[in-house]
Amino acid sequence: DVAALLNKNFVSLKINAEKGEGKDIAKRYGVRSFPTLLIVDSKGEELDRISGFRPPDRFISTIKPILAGKSYGALKKKAEKEPKNLEVALELGKKKRKDASTPRPRPSTRRSSNPRMPRTPSAKTPRAAWPC
Repeated sequence: DVAALLNKNFVSLKINAEKGEGKDIAKRYGVRSFPTLLIVDSKGEELDRISGFRPPDRFISTIKPILAGKSYGALKKKAEKEPKNLEVALELGKKKRKDASTPRPRPSTRRSSNPRMPRTPSAKTPRAAWPC
């Protein structure tokens, strides 16, 4: 059960990132999509995040490696301490790749300050050229 797992291992807070102090917290951690679960240490340093909805079984399988010490933050610290440890480097690379594949918000349709940029993206417009 998700609630039992979270209650056993974390102090959970629900914050509305669109109101009040939630806006500042979302900005501080660079939250760009909802829902986002941030895992932070007692100093407020981000250890990992889970973005987007997951059904309970997939959520549990996503959070178990984090509980086992394979959070992004833990892997990064270990890689810094052991730069020649290829197993740690591989795990960190997998984690980065997985995070990079997280869907990003769609580009806005506002006009770019660059006159050569299209107003809206088309199938022929390379992603790097989409106005943000």
